[in-house]
Amino acid sequence: MELEMQSVDEEKWKWRSVEVVKDVDVQLDVGNLLTFDPNAIDEDEFRESAEDCLRNIARDNAQLLVSQLWKLPSELVDGVYVAKLPATTTRFPREKAIAQVKQPTKWETFAKIKGIKKNRRSQMIWDEQLKEYRPRWGYKRINDDTQDWIHEVPDHTDPFEDQFEKRAKAKKERIAKNELQHLRNIARNMKGKVPGLSLMPVKNPDKEELRSLQTVARKSTASLGKFTGSLPKERAAKHLDRKRKFDANFGDSETEKKKAKKVFERIKSSKTLVDANRAANLVQAEKERARSQKRREDEEEGGNARRSKHGNTKFRKSCSGRKRKSSLTETQRR
Repeated sequence: MELEMQSVDEEKWKWRSVEVVKDVDVQLDVGNLLTFDPNAIDEDEFRESAEDCLRNIARDNAQLLVSQLWKLPSELVDGVYVAKLPATTTRFPREKAIAQVKQPTKWETFAKIKGIKKNRRSQMIWDEQLKEYRPRWGYKRINDDTQDWIHEVPDHTDPFEDQFEKRAKAKKERIAKNELQHLRNIARNMKGKVPGLSLMPVKNPDKEELRSLQTVARKSTASLGKFTGSLPKERAAKHLDRKRKFDANFGDSETEKKKAKKVFERIKSSKTLVDANRAANLVQAEKERARSQKRREDEEEGGNARRSKHGNTKFRKSCSGRKRKSSLTETQRR
């Protein structure tokens, strides 16, 4: 008898009506397939069987959402009815902003103007020497001369030039050129506003600018300068690598007590926190420097005043005295 009653209940649950009646209309966001039910839960039914109560509510809300989906315009695609969802009405927070349309690079713009179409080439190429297929780029690529232990010296070059070093240098230059083109594309897409330090060359850079540029160049590697060696007698740029360190907001209480106790003991101790002798020497040196500066300025002003006031008159008197003396001697001679 119990089994028959259970089977009857299951049949009733299976063939429940598609018409759902709610005391308060639910809010449907068909674009997000979202249903918000503001109706209160029946406490008696919930206490009797919480699982059945929640299952009935979920079933009714899902039925309301499916009924709205069948009202949307639909089409038959590959034997399946597909409905076009409307615009969403509920706004959800997102971690990152919506990606903007990527601006074409300089080469893509040129190819579009000239009508050049990109043909996808195969990744594997047949190697005639090894008689096997090899990748076009990357590890074990075709015509890879980096593993050769001998290198032919061309006729028009210096016979004592290291060809292996020349090959490595050329590779680094190609990588740097590609990186420069990449940065130029980024700057053009950002309309010339590139964040960070200004790396444009200047006519007469000072020491700090050179140090800053040197530090930025060292950190412009994949390891952020971790394995980059330093030059002899090289000094780090000021206020560039310093990072402010803060304690955690939720730290250990014992550490906080020790820090507070240490500060209190320093304040309470009889030892002065300021070196009196050093402070007095600094004050005395500053006074001497100001006194010597004032004396130097007074001497310069006094010398200028004497030259401007008496210098020309003395010269005239001395000249007139010589003339007068010379005239007397001439008369005496006559």
